[in-house]
Amino acid sequence: MTPFADYLFQLRRARGLRQHEVAARLGLGAAYISALEAARKEPPSPAQCSCPRNSGHSDIVKLLMLQPV
Repeated sequence: MTPFADYLFQLRRARGLRQHEVAARLGLGAAYISALEAARKEPPSPAQCSCPRNSGHSDIVKLLMLQPV
């Protein structure tokens, strides 16, 4: 596991969120969140984050810092 993958997993679990809940909040697929946490995918670069649907890793972390809904 990469440091980002581990951090994403720990943060999501601490917030009591499931992968599909994070995915829905970001407009992404749960498989993508799973791949990020398993380090099968690299977080997107800022250049890839030009629209809200393609949120970058900083957006994912910011979202997970919010309280669960």
